[in-house]
Amino acid sequence: MQRRHPRDAAQENVYSRIVAGEHAAGRAGHIVLCTSTIDLNAGRGDLYVAVALARELIGLGYGVTILGQRRWAETPPDATAVVALLPTFDPAVVPDGIPVVSWVRNETDRWLAAPGLSLYDGVLASSTLSLDLLRESYSGPSGWLPLAVDPQLFAAGRRRRRRIVSSVNSWGRQRDLHRALADLSPGLRGVDLFGATKGIPPQLSRFSRGQVSYFSLPHIYAGALVVLDDMNHTTLPYGNRNSRMFEALAAGALPVTNGRLGLDDLGLGDVPVYHDSGELHTILQQARAYPDTTIERAARLREIVIAEHTFAKRAAALVEFLTNDVGDVSTRRRPTLTFAPDYSEWNPYQNMLYARAREEGIRVAAGDVQNLQRLAARDGGQSASHHVFHLHWTAPLLQSAPDGFAAIRKLHEFQTMVEEFRDRGGRLVWTIHNVLPHEVSYRSTEIELCRFLARTADVIHVMSEQTIAACAPLYELPVDRTVVVEHSSYLGVYPDIIEREEARRRLRVQPSDVALLLFGGVRPYKGVSGVLDLFDRALEREPRLRLLVAGLPGRFPGVNQLIERFEHHPRVTSRFEFVPDDELQIWQRAADVALLPYPSVLNSGAFQLALTFGLPVIAPSAGSLADLLDPRYTIGYRRGDEAHLIEAMAAAPRLAAQAGNLSREAALVRPPALMATQFLDALRQESFAPVGR
Repeated sequence: MQRRHPRDAAQENVYSRIVAGEHAAGRAGHIVLCTSTIDLNAGRGDLYVAVALARELIGLGYGVTILGQRRWAETPPDATAVVALLPTFDPAVVPDGIPVVSWVRNETDRWLAAPGLSLYDGVLASSTLSLDLLRESYSGPSGWLPLAVDPQLFAAGRRRRRRIVSSVNSWGRQRDLHRALADLSPGLRGVDLFGATKGIPPQLSRFSRGQVSYFSLPHIYAGALVVLDDMNHTTLPYGNRNSRMFEALAAGALPVTNGRLGLDDLGLGDVPVYHDSGELHTILQQARAYPDTTIERAARLREIVIAEHTFAKRAAALVEFLTNDVGDVSTRRRPTLTFAPDYSEWNPYQNMLYARAREEGIRVAAGDVQNLQRLAARDGGQSASHHVFHLHWTAPLLQSAPDGFAAIRKLHEFQTMVEEFRDRGGRLVWTIHNVLPHEVSYRSTEIELCRFLARTADVIHVMSEQTIAACAPLYELPVDRTVVVEHSSYLGVYPDIIEREEARRRLRVQPSDVALLLFGGVRPYKGVSGVLDLFDRALEREPRLRLLVAGLPGRFPGVNQLIERFEHHPRVTSRFEFVPDDELQIWQRAADVALLPYPSVLNSGAFQLALTFGLPVIAPSAGSLADLLDPRYTIGYRRGDEAHLIEAMAAAPRLAAQAGNLSREAALVRPPALMATQFLDALRQESFAPVGR
């Protein structure tokens, strides 16, 4: 549809000039808004919201810059505040002394899971429910800032109102609105569906009018009797109301939406709500039967929107929040710990390790080498004395290089970054999870990296005294900078409510079976390639054995054939995919004994996970496990001794019978809270001031 409204071009020009940065200077300050894009033709709602807010901030005397995702790290040095509109924003890219505020308009779940949430100086949410949930995870300044409307763009006209319109996009995921309309399609008339149509029901294609410019919507809404709204799966459960509702009302049309949450908080409880096609049919029937009543209803609601829900109101509220709640952070140097790589999505260990640090007000955020690069290259020579960079697994640094020369170049670049970072007062922590990565393409370069870290790191964290001896042949760990903080159990981390009988029923484990559990990522270094042959030999001695195998397989030669062997074995139950947290308990509770057939091992979260669920363990007597093996609830076998491992597997019934609750008791003495406290204490050495006291 071509733009027909006479105000479209003029308003688009205003928005374009703001996006272009023509209003970056202002007497009151300089606010930066971070969005997905700065392309007004991309159809991204966060950008239109940002520009409408910017328009009113400019009216209050502020300069405004809008940065698309590719330029998030380019905060102008004169910025007085940064507002992030997306959960993927990394607040660590903002220079120290500039307040950073998140505006949670949608995707509440992703915001809550964002490792960098604690780095923000303030949090705003567009619904009270989202705000309440955020306050459970975030202790800083917070407030309510709903979406709104730009009344200079969306204004009520005098055109005849009779059409029913929608601007709900479908990007392949079926929307509640389209599902309801499809049920009503045989009798539908006078309906115009604007927006992307990927995946909409085919019976609605005759109503589709294609995508239109955002600046055409005021004209469309001004001629509509009803505007159909649809809150998607990221907004509906939390009552994060769409801009569409405010825009429709400002243009004089009555919105009809698919959820009631949040309406009463806005004073808009009279907006019609549907939950299924039957309710939608009734609402539309009444709207058409009584158009004057519908228009009057929209007019009453419009008065509330124009009085309370314009971006002029939101801009004033934002300024008040920044001034009175967030305040001046120009001299604030809050201790910050950035960790990399971030494996917390698959392994809760990192979140467990930092739990006490977060409780103590230390900002903890996930990052990567680029974070270190930004910290090392701060403009203006800013001190990094309150920054800690915590390196975990080293494999991503070098082993992804295309060749050996590239690996050497990456090593030199990393060394330079670390040295510059430490010259500015920053501190480096290194946790040694493995002597070397399990899969090493550039061994000599990796050893040189470890030697550099051993020389340079301010604190070296190991999980066992055994680590020091294990590393010694390749690199020496300095005693005065090395601290031991053991890997904890996972008590309280994973759901644990299913009964053993129910778990075994779900996995079809018979009461007479003695189930060995091989749990976690399926990788060659975990001994999975040869375990089936060993299991068959153990079966000859103990026919009651059953093998449970669950985990995401890696990419290695022969993996498909290996999976096929497991899946066709009559005494194996397998699931070769990532096991969600809530399903992990099924596998642990269905088992009798955990099996760790590792050819080599330094540390093992799988060992602590088994103890957490009360499972006895068969594991190699090597690495940190050598200190943890207790004959009352474990069987330790000689690493690399297949006959010894087969003997241990065949002895699983005896081990299961004798262990009782001893495994669980071993987990109770190593709770995650103890590990988190000990780790924070290690960072609080006199020589490690950034973490403070």
